[in-house]
Formats: sequence, C-alpha cells, structure tokens
Amino acid sequence: MKKSLMLLLALAVLLGAFLLEGGTLPTLFIGSALVPMLLGPLVSAMFSFSLSEIGDAFSDAWSERADQGRADNYQRDLLVIRNLQSSVVSWAATIFILAVIMILSVLGDPKELGPHVAMALLAFLYAFGLRALLFTPMENSILKSIGNLAQVS
Repeated sequence: MKKSLMLLLALAVLLGAFLLEGGTLPTLFIGSALVPMLLGPLVSAMFSFSLSEIGDAFSDAWSERADQGRADNYQRDLLVIRNLQSSVVSWAATIFILAVIMILSVLGDPKELGPHVAMALLAFLYAFGLRALLFTPMENSILKSIGNLAQVS
C-alpha cells in the first residue's frame, strides 16, 4: 500500500509542476503518443514472457516484503521489468522518428508542425515518466527483495 501511495504522490507532483508552469491537462494526454507508449512495451514483453509472468512481476514488485517461497521467481521478475524498461525507450525512439518524418513532410505549412512536434516530445516524456515513476522503483523493489532473501539464507 505504501508503494502505491508513493507512486500516486510522485504522479501528483509531476502533474502539479506541469500545471503550475502553465500547461493544461488536455495537451499532456495527446492520444497519438499515449496509446503506443502504454500498450507497446506490454506487447513487446509478451514476446518473451507470458501475461501471468508479467502480472507476477508487478505484484512481486509492489508487495511489501520478500517471500521465501518466491525466491526463484524474483530473478525472472527482474528480467521482466528490465525488458519493459528497455522496450519503453525503444517505443519512444520509434514514435519520435515517426513524428520527425511527419514533421519533415509538413515543413511547408507551419500550422501543421505543432501536433507533430508535440507527439515527438510527448513520446519521450511518457517513456521517461514511465521509467522514472514505475519501472525503476519496481526494479529497485525486486532487487531489495533479492537482497533481503540473500541475507536471510
């Protein structure tokens, strides 16, 4: 429960800073970059891991204490989280490149540039936001569980 509250607090701070700087919520959630950034890494991870393994990695990362019975699974959980981290960055780079291609195709019309530039920048915002707010704390939690189990045995 504590980890979920910390995640919500970090997200609230990020959104608060964005709004205080003059941003608006609709501009933050442009769907053309948001949907691939949320679904893409999950689909990419499903090439290597089953959906239940991905779900186990999330539940193990958010559990408050290490379970001796799941010691073998923590290494796999770590692989799942690291796979998700790298695929988030890969998806962001792909979306960025596609957005740059779209920017280059509309260089003659400055009014068309805004949405494409926004999509390019938001792809990286989503990627590094997911990585900083979700996947890095999950990785640290699993590493902590592995360390706690190593100390016990």
